[in-house]
Amino acid sequence: MIYPNIRIEMERGGYTVHQLAAILGLPLSALVYKLHGKCEFTLYEIECLADLFDCSLDYLVGHRRKGVKQVRYGGMITMEPFIRQKERGIP
Repeated sequence: MIYPNIRIEMERGGYTVHQLAAILGLPLSALVYKLHGKCEFTLYEIECLADLFDCSLDYLVGHRRKGVKQVRYGGMITMEPFIRQKERGIP
């Protein structure tokens, strides 16, 4: 699977593919395969990227809860305020 938000965050943070491979401890070819969707990222790798980019796992892999918006607060992307509103019945 291809995760476009990883590329977006790479560009936003100014990271190259070479730098990201070194950070994750992967050979360059392995990271390129993962970025092109030819093999999957491990959960550990996705967690490392989320920490590096200061974003949620959901955002990074493009997962969205139906009817819930994602909001960027500073560097963090979260759905929390909207989840709490929905739980309280606030539109």
